[in-house]
Amino acid sequence: MNVPTSALEVWPALINLCWQVQPRRILDVGPGHGKAAVLLREYIGTVERGNGPIEHIAAVEAEPRYVDLFPWLDRVYDELIVGDACELPKAVLDRFDLVVMSDVIEHMERDAALALIDRIDGHIVISTPAVFFQNPEADAGWETERHRSHWSARDFPRVEAERRDLLRTLRCVLVRLGRRNP
Repeated sequence: MNVPTSALEVWPALINLCWQVQPRRILDVGPGHGKAAVLLREYIGTVERGNGPIEHIAAVEAEPRYVDLFPWLDRVYDELIVGDACELPKAVLDRFDLVVMSDVIEHMERDAALALIDRIDGHIVISTPAVFFQNPEADAGWETERHRSHWSARDFPRVEAERRDLLRTLRCVLVRLGRRNP
């Protein structure tokens, strides 16, 4: 199977939005190949765990087969949770001051995604395609790859207007939501 991945050109802006938060504890929802952990450690912390501002990077992966496909995930993340992010207890979400959702929110039902966002008190960085399309892998037995919702900048009212669609030219919506209760 050709494993879907996020667009490379999105990552500099995504990492910059994360850098603005200066997070210490990060949750990466849908880690894919694990690139967020590597990039966050390089550009926000250091490559060595515990020697920079980042204290802990965790990931939650809904597709157990990806954990098998990418055996390095448990080495680039301090903690790897296999399960549905929408079902994470608030107590788990409260452990993180930044939640990263890169090319993952479109895989969630809209109501479930909004409920997840509402339960997160910390900062959230979201990247999602600006146009709706279906991953061919969804019809090949990889149900977690199915796109279930489509999002636009208007779907994120907690973001100032000028930040809602930062990467229109990159064909995605990229937002940073501030702390819900600053």
